[in-house]
Amino acid sequence: PLTDATGHQHYLNIHLIPNIDNAFYIDGNTIRIGEGHEKFYPLTSVTVLGSMYGALFTDAHAKLEWGTRESGGILIAFGSMTAMAAEYY
Repeated sequence: PLTDATGHQHYLNIHLIPNIDNAFYIDGNTIRIGEGHEKFYPLTSVTVLGSMYGALFTDAHAKLEWGTRESGGILIAFGSMTAMAAEYY
């Protein structure tokens, strides 16, 4: 597991779902990445991982609700910023 500065553990599962061109997180604790289907073989890059981890971390600590317009946008924005920071690093 990945452990952040607050001690919260996050689990990363790669190649868990066949025939999926997507990545997402569930239960506030697990990132799932598809094996790829039509466009990606597999859907793994530092940008994808950074985006998912940034969104997961933000969701775990900010308690934003995905379906409430601005909250979902903020969640995705922080994920995107984390992805860019990871890629730059």
